[in-house]
Amino acid sequence: MSASNEDEHRITAEDIAEEVVADAMDQDPSAAAGGAAGKEGHAGSSGAGEEDDAMDEDDEDDFNPIQDTSLASFPAHAPKSVFAVALHPAYPSPPWALSGGEDDKAHIWDAISGEMIAVLQGHTDSVISVGWSADGKMAASASMDGTVKVWTAAGTATQGADGVEDVNAAWTACATLEGPDEITWMAWHPKGPVLVAGAQDGTVWMWQLPAGNVMQVFSGHTSACTCGQWTPDGKRLLTASEDASLLLWDPRVATPVSKLNPHSEPRFQPYAESGGITSLAISPDNEGGKVAVVGGAGGHLRVVSLPPVSGEGGSLQVRAVLEGHQDGDSVEAIEFIDLLGATGTPANWTSVVTVSTDGRAIVWDLATNKARLSVSHPTATAIADASEGAAVAPSAAPTPASSSSKIPLAPITSLAVHKGTPMFTTAAAPDPSAIPARPALNPISENGGAQQQQPSAQHGEEDEDISPHGTLCTWDARTGALLALHTGFLDGVLDVAVGVDPDSSPDVSSPSVDAVALAMGGGSAGGARTGAGSAAQMQAIRVGGGKRWTVVGAGDEGVALVFRV
Repeated sequence: MSASNEDEHRITAEDIAEEVVADAMDQDPSAAAGGAAGKEGHAGSSGAGEEDDAMDEDDEDDFNPIQDTSLASFPAHAPKSVFAVALHPAYPSPPWALSGGEDDKAHIWDAISGEMIAVLQGHTDSVISVGWSADGKMAASASMDGTVKVWTAAGTATQGADGVEDVNAAWTACATLEGPDEITWMAWHPKGPVLVAGAQDGTVWMWQLPAGNVMQVFSGHTSACTCGQWTPDGKRLLTASEDASLLLWDPRVATPVSKLNPHSEPRFQPYAESGGITSLAISPDNEGGKVAVVGGAGGHLRVVSLPPVSGEGGSLQVRAVLEGHQDGDSVEAIEFIDLLGATGTPANWTSVVTVSTDGRAIVWDLATNKARLSVSHPTATAIADASEGAAVAPSAAPTPASSSSKIPLAPITSLAVHKGTPMFTTAAAPDPSAIPARPALNPISENGGAQQQQPSAQHGEEDEDISPHGTLCTWDARTGALLALHTGFLDGVLDVAVGVDPDSSPDVSSPSVDAVALAMGGGSAGGARTGAGSAAQMQAIRVGGGKRWTVVGAGDEGVALVFRV
C-alpha cells in the first residue's frame, strides 16, 4: 500500500462511532461487580444472608469474593487445568465448544446449556491445543505426547443397555497423527482438510485429512517452534521459534521461501536475548496477507512485510519496531482487528491488538506504527476494591506499559477478537508466584457451577494485591472503553473464545460494569462512571454491530464458563 493510500485509510475522529456515556449509577457501589440481584453460581453464592453477616470482620477484609456472572459452566476437566478452548466455526449453529486440558482429554460440549456432547480420549499427556476444521466437520486435539488426534461425527448419540445415553457414539477418531516431538501448537488450513503442528524439536509437520497422510515435514528452526499461522489464502505458512527465527514456507516444498533471524536481521537480536518469539499474527486481507506482527518473550514487537505469492523473488522484511510493552514480559497473543466493522465499512487491516504478561493490551495503528491506546487488566482484587468505591486512575491512553500505574495488573494470557467488530476480549491469570492456596470446590450447584467455600485464614497472609481469581474483559478498541467484565473464575484464565450469540436481545438484568470501568482503563475522559448495566450492554451491542456475543473462558481451575456480552 502506498503512503498516500495509507493516509487515505487512516482512522480519524470522524470514523469513530460516538462513545456512549450513560448517567451515573444510582445503586450501591458494592453491587456493581456482582449485579443488583446476586445469583447463586460457580464462584459465589447470593444466599449467604445471616451467615454472611456473622462472618468475622477480619476475614471480610482479607477476602472479597467476586460474583459469578456466567450463564453456563462446563466442569468436566476439573480439577485439572484447561489449556485451550474453541467454538465451532458455524457457532451458534451448532452451539458446540471444544476444550482440551491437563486431564489428557478433549471434550465437545454445548456452550449454551453446558451439557456434554463427547469425551475425546486417547492422549497420554496434556492436550495443549484444540481446533475445528474450516468446514466444522472435524475436530482436532494436539497433545504434549507428540500426537494429534482428529475426530469426526459418526452419527447420533445412542442409548446403552443401561438406558444411559452414550454421547461418545456420535464422534469417532478418524486419524492419529504421529511424528513430531512434544507438540507446541496446531493450526487447521483456512480452506481445506489440512493440518499443521509445531514441535518442541523445531520441526513443523503437515498432514492431509481424514486419511492422516504426512504431506510435508518442515525443518529449519534449531529450537522449539513456538507458533505458526497460515496466510489467509492458505498458500503460505509462517512459523517462529525460541531460536528467534521467523520462516516463511511454501507448503509444497520442505525448504523455506524466506527467513529472518538475528544473523540476517539485527532488529531480531532482542528476540535471541530474551527467550525467542512467542506469538505472531498475519493480516487477514484478501491478498494472502501483506504483513505480520511478531511478539517475543521479552516484550519485543516487530512488523514484518510478507513477499507476494505471485512472481519470483521477494523476502521477509522488517518494516517497523513497536515499543510499548514492559521489557521482560512476554507478548502472549496478537490479533488484527477491524475498527470499522460496526459501521459496515470494509476493513483496511491497519490495526492490531497485542497483549502481554505486563497486564496491558495495546491497540496499534500500523499506518503510523504507533499505539492508538492501551488498556490495563487489573487483578480481581483491584476489581473488587473498585466495586467498593476505591479510587483508581483510568489508563485507556496511548502510553507505554512501563509508565506508572496506580493499580495492580494481572498477566494477560489470551486474546480473542470479535470478528467484524472493533471488540476484543482479554483473559488474565494471577501472578503464579504469589497465588494463595486454591479455594476448595463444593459439589456442583443448581446452575451447573461449583461453589466456593469460605476462605481460610491463609488468604490474609498473602500479598493483598494478589487474588486467586482470573477474569475476562471485553473492550472497544476504538476508545478503550470497558464493554463487559466477566467474573466467576476461581483461578487463572488461560484461553478465551468468542462467537455470535444466539440471543441478540439486551439483558437488562445483567450486572453493571460501571463501578469498575475506571479500574479497567475504560472510563470516560472526565473520570465519571459510565452508567447502568443496561446502558453498558446497549453500548456493547452497538459496538458489536447490533449483535450479542458469546464469550467462553477456561483455565487453571478446570471449569469453562460461558458469558454473554
